[in-house]
Amino acid sequence: MYTTSQHRSTAQTTTTADPTFGVTVALAVAPLAIFVALSYAAFTAVFVVGVLTTLAVSFVRRRLSETARRRETAFDRATRA
Repeated sequence: MYTTSQHRSTAQTTTTADPTFGVTVALAVAPLAIFVALSYAAFTAVFVVGVLTTLAVSFVRRRLSETARRRETAFDRATRA
């Protein structure tokens, strides 16, 4: 059994923090940060594709309606004459 003085002298106390703690935290947080970054990138890519698809469909519909209107006008002129 240790006496109080012996116990104090053999105890290892440090006042400095563990120097590997920052590395440990970085390694623990890195997968989460990578997952969040990839999720954001995927969401952004899907969003951009959706916006571009919507614009393309709108453009094609407008062109088709203009073409149909011109054909109807030309048909009406041809049948009236």
